[in-house]
Amino acid sequence: VISGVVIQFERLPCDAERNMVAEIWHSTRRMILVNKANSSQLAHWPLPESYWPTRDVRMIRTAIPVVYFSPENKRVNVVDNLPFDKYELEPSPLTQYILELRQPTVCWHTFVKNSSREKGVKGPFGYLKASVKGTCVNMFVMPYNYPALFPLLEQLIKEYRMQPTNQWITDFKTYIG
Repeated sequence: VISGVVIQFERLPCDAERNMVAEIWHSTRRMILVNKANSSQLAHWPLPESYWPTRDVRMIRTAIPVVYFSPENKRVNVVDNLPFDKYELEPSPLTQYILELRQPTVCWHTFVKNSSREKGVKGPFGYLKASVKGTCVNMFVMPYNYPALFPLLEQLIKEYRMQPTNQWITDFKTYIG
């Protein structure tokens, strides 16, 4: 029995692209696999909702989350000892395309539209990345907008030795706000 969650993956156009021709790997509905053999596996980070929750808004969630990915090659510097979630993507035209690139150190950021106070695509919540051996593609789920969070955490740990300054607290409140 294969356990997982079905996700609709949609490609975001790059800034330089104006008249993008749709290819089969640009839009795919596949499962992210949950490793049941590792029963101690915990999920640390949820997928973001496609709306910003407020008291006045009652939003209905779709049965299949839509995750957008940006095919712009990025590198991710993670914070030591910060938990993350890792899910293998079911084979698809998308995974085949990523594996054919043969770039296991490159990541593609993942987003959920309208998941911040501002509408549209804002901070990434994770990334797609080929495995080191090039046999599968994984989706890593991190804290929301981790490219903004990680420098703050690095600063807190290395520069302030876990003793935040008032400015750091203000910057962190801006991040979570």
